[in-house]
Amino acid sequence: MIAANIGSGDVLLWLVEFFLFLIYFWLLVVVIGDLFRDHELSGWAKALWVLFLVVAPMFGILLYLIFRGQGMGRRSAASAREAQDRFDTYVRDAAGSGQSPTQQIATQGEGARLDVIGDRVYVCCGGAPVHGPP
Repeated sequence: MIAANIGSGDVLLWLVEFFLFLIYFWLLVVVIGDLFRDHELSGWAKALWVLFLVVAPMFGILLYLIFRGQGMGRRSAASAREAQDRFDTYVRDAAGSGQSPTQQIATQGEGARLDVIGDRVYVCCGGAPVHGPP
């Protein structure tokens, strides 16, 4: 029986190990993401950092955080600011001309007050046909 061999301390130890593995994996992803986001670092330096992270991952993460940790925050903030600016530009472009709803209705003219059903055109709110076959 598996349950007979596992005590409550084993489960707690397994949870701590799993949590530490998640932290390690998260740090590895963050460091590699920051490494490739940095435009000031040359390709060869990036390759050396990645090689160092593959050969000695724990030591590599620790050294990266010591030597390049301050720049991580600046690069992350700049990336977030750039993404927000792109989003704001997209929203402004998608929203249209920037006219108020009153101005948009005024510029649409008579076409906004007519409904076209089949071959007949009706004035809004159930008026008589303006033109079309009887």
